[in-house]
Amino acid sequence: MVKLISVVIPAYNAERYLTRCLNCVRGQTYRELEIIVVDDGSADNTGVICADTGKQDARIKVIKHPANEGLSAARNSGLRAARGEYIHFLDADDFIYPDYYEKLWNVAVKTGAELTCGGYYNEKYPTHSISFAREEILTISKDKQALNRDVHMVAWFYLYKKEFLDKHGLIFDRRLRVGAEDVLFTPRAAYYAKKIALVPGAAYIHTRNPGSIMNSNEADIKETVEKNTDYAVKKIREFARDREDWEMLSLLPVTYTDDENTLLSVIIPVYNADRYLSACLDSVLGQTLKEIEIICINDGSTDNSAAILQAYAAKFPQIRVVPQENAGSGAARNKGLLIAQGRYVAFVGADDYLLEPAALEKMVALAEENTAKMVCANFKNDENGELKDNRYVRRYSGKEKLLPPEDYDIPWYFFRSIYRKSFLIREQIWFPDYLVGEDVIFLARVLIKVGQIYILPLDFYAYRIAGENKINTKPKMLAYIKHFIAVSEILNEPGFYNMFSRYERWLYLAFLWYIPGAEWFSYVREACDSNGVWIRYFEHFLMNKTKEETLKEQATMIQTLSAKSAETPVR
Repeated sequence: MVKLISVVIPAYNAERYLTRCLNCVRGQTYRELEIIVVDDGSADNTGVICADTGKQDARIKVIKHPANEGLSAARNSGLRAARGEYIHFLDADDFIYPDYYEKLWNVAVKTGAELTCGGYYNEKYPTHSISFAREEILTISKDKQALNRDVHMVAWFYLYKKEFLDKHGLIFDRRLRVGAEDVLFTPRAAYYAKKIALVPGAAYIHTRNPGSIMNSNEADIKETVEKNTDYAVKKIREFARDREDWEMLSLLPVTYTDDENTLLSVIIPVYNADRYLSACLDSVLGQTLKEIEIICINDGSTDNSAAILQAYAAKFPQIRVVPQENAGSGAARNKGLLIAQGRYVAFVGADDYLLEPAALEKMVALAEENTAKMVCANFKNDENGELKDNRYVRRYSGKEKLLPPEDYDIPWYFFRSIYRKSFLIREQIWFPDYLVGEDVIFLARVLIKVGQIYILPLDFYAYRIAGENKINTKPKMLAYIKHFIAVSEILNEPGFYNMFSRYERWLYLAFLWYIPGAEWFSYVREACDSNGVWIRYFEHFLMNKTKEETLKEQATMIQTLSAKSAETPVR
């Protein structure tokens, strides 16, 4: 195979931009190019421009479709004709900088990457533009967060190794004539790629073309694009399900749609929960809401949890079991959120259970009536089988209909609510990979974005109190301080001062309660130094005191803080 880059340019009624596009390719510093223009049944002067430019540059090859067949078919025609070692799909109304292919080629050859991409400027949405500060190699198996941030699911973003596309049979779905072609093609390419190379300085300019199909205001065009997107997302979901690799769904556009037959997805992370798991599942299955799916993420359990899950899944089709290596409850919930097809999501602990059978039906009905992003209800603590009110949080009595998020009190107990999935996805609200406090960070992120909370005064959830949960290891200590700082930074927003102050006071009290004495000085200092900040509440731990002095001070401060907390009524 000759050392060519084949540039495939689909062109349909592209006379306004095509000359500029062809000239920017012809002027590339990398000269070994095959320029394939697919005239997809154009009714304007596109064909004339192709013929005239082809006379000036022998590298141009024109493929003529007698009738318009759509972007997918045009790209496939160019792909079949391509002789290059690498392929790039260039839209006829876009253009590239003169050294674009040279930079991509050099990195692609040096790294052996199957997909190579540079930055781009988005003329319509400039804030969506990206550039890479350094050369980097990513893989979907190791760098999911970076892929979500840096890798866009549009076909023109990449230089593709042709033998890689051929090996995996990657072509465009001809049924997608208008919109969503890339949604189905590019996530599969990213999934199969062992290496995705990021290239600094290489620039693609994605222009704002008011006349393009994707910018059309016609109702029938918009409806077709929406249907095509639904189809593409469904096929990608099937692809992920067949391979049990749900992480790739994170590469989908954040506007991906829901299953119209599923109102709510209940996400249950499961890790060594065989003692309580059946009671949890029975309580969810006993809900009166029928349009429901139950996603159980088996987080590497080593007890009998897997067998229990499989037995329930065999009996109840609404239960889906997804295994993963142990990665923690945050990662498990994120996987469930990516898989979820419901309009709303609820998170249930595998050792907890739901109370009122009609709770989810009522919460979803309230959410649907008001297009709510968050509906919050009451919960009880289960203390050795006895249900008790939690003295640290308010109970809703029925007087509250709407709650401003700044009045939520402390960002604890995220499980007492259901959330609109599209809101979480659009705002990119996920659970961080923390040993401690990942749920508090999640809820804090929700509260500063949600706008308003709808209230339903019913007992929805039973939270089992598992006994002592001491922060008794160095990793937990560092994670505790890390999550404290993260939540404090999130809540440092206008209107959230009272929540911020109340949270700091309670977390400091808990911190004093958990820490056994002076041997933790080094942990506190390490956590402070590693985060580059410090918090006034922990300053006394950094002083040179004996263990006895520290323990005495702890006792005094716990007593003082407990008294102060008692002064603040729990509503």
